[in-house]
Amino acid sequence: MLRYSGYKLLREVELRKEENEEFLHFLEDLHFDYMRRPLRGDKHFVIHVPSTFHQSMAGMFSDQIVKWLGSIEIGAVCTVDSTQEETKNVAKKIHSSLAARVRCNEPHGDHLDPDLSYTFRGCTVADLLVEVAWSQSNLRLSDRARRYIEGKNGRIRTVIGLNMGDIYRGASRATFSIWKARPVGDKWRSVPAVKDQVFIDENGQAVKDCIMRLSLKDFLCEQKENKMGDFEDVSLEIPSTKLHCLYKDAFWDHVLNEAEKVLDKVVRKADESLEQMLRMKEMENDLAEVQNMMSDIRHGVVLMRSSMKDIKEKMSKVDNVTARAEKRKVEAEKKVAEVEAKMAEIGLRKKR
Repeated sequence: MLRYSGYKLLREVELRKEENEEFLHFLEDLHFDYMRRPLRGDKHFVIHVPSTFHQSMAGMFSDQIVKWLGSIEIGAVCTVDSTQEETKNVAKKIHSSLAARVRCNEPHGDHLDPDLSYTFRGCTVADLLVEVAWSQSNLRLSDRARRYIEGKNGRIRTVIGLNMGDIYRGASRATFSIWKARPVGDKWRSVPAVKDQVFIDENGQAVKDCIMRLSLKDFLCEQKENKMGDFEDVSLEIPSTKLHCLYKDAFWDHVLNEAEKVLDKVVRKADESLEQMLRMKEMENDLAEVQNMMSDIRHGVVLMRSSMKDIKEKMSKVDNVTARAEKRKVEAEKKVAEVEAKMAEIGLRKKR
């Protein structure tokens, strides 16, 4: 457990030493969360390893917003002539970035890395954040939204959460939520504007008439908005059918990327096993060592077969598997079969 005093010592003293300079640069680039006072069951320090799904889903979701902002910039979706120039100017000043770290205010001193963020030019803190929950069963999106919004005193105006954890665990249901910064007394609070809206149902289909609605004001904090001239609060509507398409494309990317990594590993393991069996011919007098090697190879084949079965199941869930992925799968199957044939040959030779 990394207490706050230890975290401060690590960041402000130990990592500032000359001999630790390289590690400090590594830590700055690392995608991680640090929460001084986590909820029960959460961790103080969590390193994120974004999956292909995370990156694809966040990237394609960003494409929808960037395309919309581009339409505003050229005036294609502006409907109020008197404010059109200011509206176009606002859209031009909004830019996106992936995984831009958010350092929340004291006393907590939290560091959180969202999947996607949008920042208005001149702001030092992102104004709109997006979180994609996929495979992290304990990722509490509502708590993260609160930490973002309240930890930055309302400077983060909007947080969008895409919760697809159920899909990863074998179900098909997916939801989205939207939290917004609202002043309550002299403090800013995170208030849910949309809570757990189902956009993919239990059957894996897009929910009819479900739309995610955002507007231009969601992309800049209230303090910045108050300094702007009059502009049109242009709306953005992303229907569930589009979100469903983004999910399917991201899942397709994820499955094929994971399949390629596993198949490469299977082929390497099979090649290693074949090399081991070649060496066994030179070690026939060392019966104990040969038996140990055969035991390792048998265990390896079981793991390879299990990996192949898992990959086949995953690849069956996506349409239009690429020729490259299919070719790699066939190659891996042939390699495993070659290992099994060599094992059988060695077994027959020993019986004689």
